[in-house]
Amino acid sequence: MTLRSDKTSAAWDNFDRFWASQSCAQAAGQVLYFAYPLIAASLLELGPAQIAITTSLQFLPTLLMTPVGGLIVDRVNRRPLLLFCHLGRAGLLAAAAVAAAADQLPTPLFWVLVACTGAISSVADLATLAVIPQVSPEGEILAANSKMQLTFSVAQVLGPAAAGLLIGLSGAGVLGAVAGIFTIGALLSLRARLHTELRVTTDEPWRTRFTRGASVVRRNPLLRALLVQGALFNFFEQALITLYLVFALRTLGMSTSAVGILLGLGAAGSVAGAALAARLSDRIRRTRLVALAMGFASIAPCVLPLSPHGSPSLAGAMAAFAFLAYGVGLTVYNVHSIAIRHESVDAEYQGRVGAVYRFFAYGGTALGAAFAGWLTTWWDAQSAMWIPCAGLLAALLLFVGSLRRIEAPGPAGDRTPESAGTPA
Repeated sequence: MTLRSDKTSAAWDNFDRFWASQSCAQAAGQVLYFAYPLIAASLLELGPAQIAITTSLQFLPTLLMTPVGGLIVDRVNRRPLLLFCHLGRAGLLAAAAVAAAADQLPTPLFWVLVACTGAISSVADLATLAVIPQVSPEGEILAANSKMQLTFSVAQVLGPAAAGLLIGLSGAGVLGAVAGIFTIGALLSLRARLHTELRVTTDEPWRTRFTRGASVVRRNPLLRALLVQGALFNFFEQALITLYLVFALRTLGMSTSAVGILLGLGAAGSVAGAALAARLSDRIRRTRLVALAMGFASIAPCVLPLSPHGSPSLAGAMAAFAFLAYGVGLTVYNVHSIAIRHESVDAEYQGRVGAVYRFFAYGGTALGAAFAGWLTTWWDAQSAMWIPCAGLLAALLLFVGSLRRIEAPGPAGDRTPESAGTPA
C-alpha cells in the first residue's frame, strides 16, 4: 500500500511539473492573444481593418498548420517539441521587443510576428493535448484534464486585464514580459518526464499519415459524434455571440466595459466548470454527463434574444446568467470530451486526431462569425439571434440522439480494439 501510494505521489509530482510548465505557456498565450490587437490599436495606431487583419493572423495559422502540426506531433518526440515551441516563441517575442524599443517594428514585421507565433502555438497546443496521457498518473486522465482546463480558464479570466496592464506600464515591453513567461515554462518542462514512449510507425505511405486522424475519428461512433457536435456548436455559438455584441452595444446601449464584464463571466464559469468536472463524473454516467453539460452550454445562451430594451439591469442579469451557465457547461463538456479522446485513441495518433478536432472547431468558429454578418443583412441583430439559437437546440437534439446509441469507452486499460481508435 505504501509503495503504491509512493508511486502515485511521484506520478502526480511529475504531472504537476508538466502542469506548471503548461500553466506558464497558457498564461503567456492568453496575454499575447489580447495584447496583439491592443498593440495594433494603441502603439502602432492601426485602423479597424488592419486590427481585424491582426486578429485574423492569430487564427489563420491554426487552420493552415493544424493538419501538418498533427503529423509532426505524432512523428517526433513530444517533450523536445514542446520545449522548442516555448523557446521559439520566446525568441521571436524577445527580438520583437528589442525592435520595438528601437522603434524598428513596422506593421508588416509585426504581422509576421503574429503569424509565426500563431503557427508555433497551433503545434504547441496539439502537442500539449497529445502529451497529457503520457504524463498523467495511471487511471487519472480525467483529473489531469480538469487541472489543465482549470489553468486555461484562469488564464482566460486574467489574460485581458494582464495584457492591458502590461501595455499600460511598458508599451511594447509586454512582448518581452511574455517572452520571459514562455522561457520559464520551457525551463519547467525540463523537469517533467513522460512515463510512456511514443510508438512511431514508419512504413505508412505519406497520404495515410495525413489522413489517419480523420480515419480514426470516422471509425469511432463516439468520437464522430463529439466532432460533429463540436463543429456545429462552435458555428452557431460564434454566430450568436457576434450578433449579441452588436445587439448589446447598439440596441441596448451597453458600454464596451459592461459587455467585456459579461463575456468575462463565461470565463469565470469555466473556472467553476473545471472544478466540478471530475466530481460530477463520480455521480453521473459519462455519456449522460457530456449531454447534460452540452445542454447547459446550448440552452443558456438562448435567453439572450429575450433581453428587454427598456430594462438595462434585467438585460444585464439575463446575460450574466447566460454566460455564466454557458461557461460552466462548456468546460465540463470539454474536460470529459477530451478525456474520452485520450482514452479512446492510441498515443501514436493523438496529435492527428487532435488536429482533426481543432480544424473543425476553428473552421466552425470562423464560418459562424461570417454567418452572423450575413444574417444582419436580412434581419436586425435581436431577431437574427433566434436563428443560431434554433441551430444550437437542433444540434443538441442530434447529439443526444447519437449518444443514446453509443456506450462511452471505459478506462484506457479496458479498451477494446474497436474503441482504441486504431483503424482496422
